[in-house]
Amino acid sequence: MTEAKCGKPVENLLRRITIAFPAAQVIVTGYYPFFSDETRNDFVVKALARRFFKTQADGASRMSNKEVFERLKLNSKQWVEASNINLSEAVRRINSEMGNERVIFAKIEFPAAYSFAAPKTHLWGFNRSPFRLALLFLSFGKVLLPTNDDMRKQRIASCNELYREKPGETVEQNKERKALRLFCRYAALGHPNKKGALLYADAITNALKSTVLLRAATTP
Repeated sequence: MTEAKCGKPVENLLRRITIAFPAAQVIVTGYYPFFSDETRNDFVVKALARRFFKTQADGASRMSNKEVFERLKLNSKQWVEASNINLSEAVRRINSEMGNERVIFAKIEFPAAYSFAAPKTHLWGFNRSPFRLALLFLSFGKVLLPTNDDMRKQRIASCNELYREKPGETVEQNKERKALRLFCRYAALGHPNKKGALLYADAITNALKSTVLLRAATTP
């Protein structure tokens, strides 16, 4: 799956970018581990992890919460390692085609403590205010925790508009629409927050600085 997503498709994209922008320095950034040993495995994360894993693996319902969580941590680790290899290889191939080093791969240094629901997370998560958690308990899980990103209100409004009820929809269509609307509302989960964005910005800036220094050193 990693090769299918981060191999040829990325090569094709980089080929189009470098042709369309012949003077541009192109930076390809790596991924980060979503789950890690530092992720807080409480009842909120357990519910999220089981839901995510069920959409991608058969037999998840027969696995314990601990087994699901361990599998997801392993998947996250393997995805980062494999995607970094595939992305850097795609960069190497494109540079080889062009005969220069105009495309750079920037590896993201992302400690376990920065992963989802970790102590120093650099990813958007849930709003875990005492009020929200109290509502969650009192409703027996029926009232879901909102995300804690800045665009939550705007995104929810857009999701409600995009997935509004259509006349004459069947029971199955209604169920599918509500599921898509839920995923839309929670689209920010696990994406870099402001601290995570700064981490990526620093990695890109450092990559560009290295390029400038290299050019300065090799220019007659």
